[in-house]
Formats: sequence, C-alpha cells, structure tokens
Amino acid sequence: MSETLPLFPLGTVLFPGLLLPLHIFEERYRQLVRDLQDGPEPRRFGVLAIRQGRETGVDGIQALHEIGCTATLRQVKQLEDGRYDIVTVGTDRFRLAGLDDSKPYLQGQVDLLPEETGDSAGAARSFSQTFRPTVCSQQGQ
Repeated sequence: MSETLPLFPLGTVLFPGLLLPLHIFEERYRQLVRDLQDGPEPRRFGVLAIRQGRETGVDGIQALHEIGCTATLRQVKQLEDGRYDIVTVGTDRFRLAGLDDSKPYLQGQVDLLPEETGDSAGAARSFSQTFRPTVCSQQGQ
C-alpha cells in the first residue's frame, strides 16, 4: 500500500529500531518538523540515503537510493532561534515510488516493505558453524 511521506535525505542510512538524533537548521526542514507537529500520529518521515550530491543546499541532492526507512518522531526541542533538536527512531523500510517537490522539502510516494522473519534455529546453527572455536595445541606442554 502506497502513502506519501515527507523525506529527509541524509548521507547516512537509518535502520528499523535505531535512534537517529538530528539537529534541524535549514528552513525547509524546520517547516517539515512544524508540519509533523501539526499533523496526526504517528509523526513520521522517510529517511533516504543520498546516492549522489550533498545534504545541504537547494540543489545539493542529485540522486537518492530507492530503499529508505521511516523515522518516527520521539522528542522535539525547539531552540530560541527556531532550530530544532529532535530524536527519531527507525520504524519501517520502504521503497521510493515517486517524488513530489511541491513543498519546501521533498515528499515521496512510498511503498512500505514487509519485514521478513528468518529461521532463528537455522541462523544459530549457521552462526555456530561460522564462528566455531578452534583448538590450538602447543607442543611441549
């Protein structure tokens, strides 16, 4: 099922379950935070790694990776000058289906990706076989 999310392109990758603190200083992302605070729960946006370009500046981003992760807002602290310090947590992986630049910040049409569960017993066997302790013998002892 597709949905539209605000996007926050970064030079890093976010994974589900990981914390991502951000210092928000660009006006377009200040607007994103204000829009999230004015909107319904869950207050989330998409984080995508930048394939080519840079994080700051209007023309900084030239290409994005197509797989990203939603970031759910956990804490927001507005500073006196209008900047924000926020804490987010990664929640769901998504595939970018389309971009919308009608707002000051990018928005994306995204398809949430199901999390695949693995065989935990098989993973434990594989781990123990891969990292099997080796026995070393020293001559003369």
